[in-house]
Amino acid sequence: MDGRWSMWVCAGLIAGAVGCKSTGVPTAAPAAGNQAKPSLLEQAFGGSPRFNPQAPPAPELPIPEARNPDEPPKPEFWCLLAAAEVESAYMEGRPAVDRDRLLDSARQKYQRALKTEPHYKGAMVGLAELYAKTGNKDRAVATFREALQHAPKDHDLSYKMAVMQVNFHDWAGAVQSCQYALSLDPENRTYSRTYGYCQAQLGQFQQAGETLMKVMPEAKVRYFLGRVLIDQKRDAEGRQMIQAAVAQDPDLQQAKEFLAQLDTGAPTKPTDVKQATFDDTNPSLPTER
Repeated sequence: MDGRWSMWVCAGLIAGAVGCKSTGVPTAAPAAGNQAKPSLLEQAFGGSPRFNPQAPPAPELPIPEARNPDEPPKPEFWCLLAAAEVESAYMEGRPAVDRDRLLDSARQKYQRALKTEPHYKGAMVGLAELYAKTGNKDRAVATFREALQHAPKDHDLSYKMAVMQVNFHDWAGAVQSCQYALSLDPENRTYSRTYGYCQAQLGQFQQAGETLMKVMPEAKVRYFLGRVLIDQKRDAEGRQMIQAAVAQDPDLQQAKEFLAQLDTGAPTKPTDVKQATFDDTNPSLPTER
């Protein structure tokens, strides 16, 4: 940085100070089409929507229900605001600096909710999922485990932790979380689907088949496991498994279409985790009975 830059900065600060002590009459807003250019700081750090027409507008925070002004806000109040900030943080076009600011603010609100009511489930889950969104798997797992220590019979908490672990491809951790959730709710079909998927990802295909057959016909289980094998680059084994599915159920259209795709040599996309475990309408994935 040379001396000229220092003089310009000082001159700007002096001019600003003099302007503040002048007549006190507010200056007119610049005319349309003659807007002032953003400062260097605003250009460097994203500025505000006034200077960045591509930036998404600030979120409209939900209006909480009226409460007694003498009572402190309830934890769900802070969770509601925090969830809105997290959603806004990941809006398309959101500058990185704005996203970090919103995420920090959301984290503080979840933590404030926990000060109001320690171990409040909504805040614990929201905080864990926020950590997961920012890539902090260890903090996310620790938060879920802390929540389970205070609600050991809450199978939904364990399953939410499993979903988070699936997103990190922590198959062994997700298997353990699903096992715990199923120990509390053995007939839960969603838990079983996720459990079977994670077992297959660990290479435990025999166990995965037994798990999935509780919620799917055998032919569809074979097709599903064949897709996992192909995703793992075990193409010959996967093709054989899918062919066995078609032999068992000639009307299994998605399996027949996928074999035809393999025959053309067209590239296949990896099975999407969320669709594989939750979406029964996707034609390329097995459906429940």
